[in-house]
Amino acid sequence: MGKREMALLFLAVMIAALAGCVTTSAGIAPSTTPLPPDRPYTVGQESVRGSAWGFILLGLPITGPQPTKTARDRALAKNNADALIDCAADTRVYQFILFAVMRTTVEGKAVKLASQ
Repeated sequence: MGKREMALLFLAVMIAALAGCVTTSAGIAPSTTPLPPDRPYTVGQESVRGSAWGFILLGLPITGPQPTKTARDRALAKNNADALIDCAADTRVYQFILFAVMRTTVEGKAVKLASQ
């Protein structure tokens, strides 16, 4: 193997070593909004999900500052819900040499409050 091939192999190994993926739990909550005890509500049968993407370049975020809130709002909007119950959030980070890509996901059961 020549010098050029060795240099390319070394570069490929370094790129693979510096790239990676991490998943972290951002939290678990019984509800995203306090549900009033005197107001009836209906709960959806299936879990709903919303997500938001974020980007970091050279350690500086270049997208919105609240990915968890954005993911929650998207889950609520998709299902015309007022709140989520039994919800969990996680963030997956794909790290590369100079930048990172983050995906935050919020999942729970949709709740619709009855009209007053």
